[in-house]
Amino acid sequence: MKILVLAGGLSPEREVSLSSGALIANALVNAGHRVLLCDLYEGVEASEPYGDLFTDKNDHSFTIPDVEPDLEAIRASCDNGGSQIGKNVIELARYADVVFLALHGALG
Repeated sequence: MKILVLAGGLSPEREVSLSSGALIANALVNAGHRVLLCDLYEGVEASEPYGDLFTDKNDHSFTIPDVEPDLEAIRASCDNGGSQIGKNVIELARYADVVFLALHGALG
């Protein structure tokens, strides 16, 4: 099964969400699924077909830093046109068999 794990986003809980998402993605890979861990806000630069983005490798990791995320810097680094949802996220969700929400905070 192709599973999209959505994590991150633009809440102060961003890093906890990314850490949770990495653990969830690895557990899903271990259960035999092909997984894509995707930051809801940053999205993914990709074009169809999306199948190559989903992996069966258990190599997802994220370490929570000691400081809160700079949400303004993250906003400035992405050109989402004011949207809370990054590039290709909706398309990837449609392509996946299942979407697992590992979001924390407002959009979670």
